[in-house]
Amino acid sequence: MDHHLVKLADCKAGILSQIQGKQHFDVLIIDPDLPDMEITTLLKTLSENLPGIAVIIHAYLNDINWETKGLVILAHVEKKANSIDAIRKSIMTSQKVPV
Repeated sequence: MDHHLVKLADCKAGILSQIQGKQHFDVLIIDPDLPDMEITTLLKTLSENLPGIAVIIHAYLNDINWETKGLVILAHVEKKANSIDAIRKSIMTSQKVPV
């Protein structure tokens, strides 16, 4: 079984500070409900600074309507009790969804 190093951020600015370091990330799991920044601003910043970065958006499906140009969306995973399983499956299969 593959192992993954997980880095947590408690706000969107925390995500940006981690990706601006020297670390490499294979995939970002983005929760639009994190405080301190509009999700559209975060996604735009990610696409400008890390074009082609793989992203999983973890949100309520009726809330997903953002511009994701420049990002590789692996999955839109709906928030629910077993969403961690869907996130794991998305990472393991790395299937891209149409943008």
